[in-house]
Formats: sequence, structure tokens, C-alpha cells
Amino acid sequence: MIDIVYSVGNLAIVCTLFLFLSGSQPCLKIIKSKSVGDISPMPFLTAFINCVIVFLYGVLIKNYQIITINAIGFNIEIVYIILFLYYVPSKKKIIHQIIFLTVLIITVGFYSFIYEPNSKISSKYIGFMGSVSSIIMFGSPLASLRSVMMTKSTESLSFYLCMANFFCSFLWAVYGLLLKDKFIYVPNIVGSLLGFAQVSLFAKFPAQSVNTRSKLKTDDSGL
Repeated sequence: MIDIVYSVGNLAIVCTLFLFLSGSQPCLKIIKSKSVGDISPMPFLTAFINCVIVFLYGVLIKNYQIITINAIGFNIEIVYIILFLYYVPSKKKIIHQIIFLTVLIITVGFYSFIYEPNSKISSKYIGFMGSVSSIIMFGSPLASLRSVMMTKSTESLSFYLCMANFFCSFLWAVYGLLLKDKFIYVPNIVGSLLGFAQVSLFAKFPAQSVNTRSKLKTDDSGL
């Protein structure tokens, strides 16, 4: 049983690592254009705070697989945030957001390890916070749902990223169920459902919008 849990955890870690690295695509776009354009910092910020809180939860319950992937995750997100901060023209808003997150992290860390020395009690509160932040992070890509409905296409979505989201959530949900840890399996079951909903959009809507298809046809006829 322990081997199964360890194996599922390792698969989830590998899948999540690829998911973290997928953030390099918008970052490369920022570097190439030397501008953040219409890219939002929220996915980086929400992923960062989620990784930190779940990392603290992993420390409290002494789960080294959770500690490892979230330590890697929040360091990767720090790089993305620094890069975004460097290229964004108006830095005031994101600096305020970073200060808020820093205060939140210090407060959570203080409560976890100083104010409440009983790890069994503090892990419940931090686990709940991690669950909430995970659900918020999983739900953030649904902001593109409006664009999908307006264009009647999945042009604004990445199929491979949506699939990766689904499989990562599914693997962590299985991992949490095997450990009987509701703070792991509950948010990831929600994440799996949201991921499946995103993937199902590709079966309903075409990959290109009507405007894009019309433009391609015009370009082809011009040749």
C-alpha cells in the first residue's frame, strides 16, 4: 500500500512540475515582446500563495512529497513574478499585491509554528486554507470561459494545458484518497471536475473562431 501511495505521489509530482513549467510560455512571450501585454499576474500570484500554504501544510504533517513539489513550485513562481514585475510599466499595483501576500505568508507562518505549537491543530487550519487557495487556483482558468462563449471557439484555451490540469488534479485526488487526507483529495476532486469541464469544451467548440477561419480563408484565396 505504501508503495502505491509513493508511486502515485511521484507521478503527481512529475505532472505538477510540467504544469509549473508551462508558465514559462507567457514569460517567454513577455521577454520576446519586452511587454506584459494583456497577460495577468494573477495566475502567478495565486499559484505562488497556494504553493506556500500547501508547503506549510506539508511541513506540519511531515509529508515530504508535498513539501518537495511545493518548494519547487513557489520558487518557480517567484521567478515568474520577478520577470513580470520587471517588464510591467505600472508597478504600483503588483507591488501592493506582493506586499499583501508577504504579510499573509508571515501571518500564516507565525500562526503555524509559533502561536499554535500543536501541529495537529494548526495543520487543520492551514489545511483548510490550502484547500480554499487550491480551489481558487483551479478556478482561475475559468475566466477564459467568457471568451470561449463569445467566440464560440476554444481558441483562447490550450488543450494540452487543460489536459495537464485535469490529470494533475486527478492524480493528487487519488493520492489524497489513499492517504485519507480530505485537505488533499477534496480540492483536487473539485480541480478534476473543473479540468474535465474545460477539456469538454474542446468537444463542443472548434479550435478556431469564425473570424480566424474567415481570415485564413481570405489569406489562402489571396495566394
